[in-house]
Amino acid sequence: MTRDNLRADLLPVTWQLAVAFGQGAGTCLITGEAAAAVMDHYAEPLMRNLPSTATMLQLVEFMRALGASAAMQALRRGSAVIELVDIRHAIGKLVPKQAAPLGDCPVCLEQ
Repeated sequence: MTRDNLRADLLPVTWQLAVAFGQGAGTCLITGEAAAAVMDHYAEPLMRNLPSTATMLQLVEFMRALGASAAMQALRRGSAVIELVDIRHAIGKLVPKQAAPLGDCPVCLEQ
């Protein structure tokens, strides 16, 4: 399942997650391919676990961390643009370490 199949009620959630990712990424830009990879990676678990107000905080916290991690990886490559390789690196680094101060993210832990 991909971002193309997201339900309409998830649109506000995906916008909030995009904002959170951007907050983490700071001034770095992201390619369309890399942005699509983030949504494709989390679309199915997001559809199965529509975040409640409580779990939305964990998901936003995770997306900020993902944005920051991807941006740091891009900067290590000497680029201010987050690419697919940076997203894959960030997902690989963050997913095994999901324990978070606000609680575990139910969407992220399914990956």
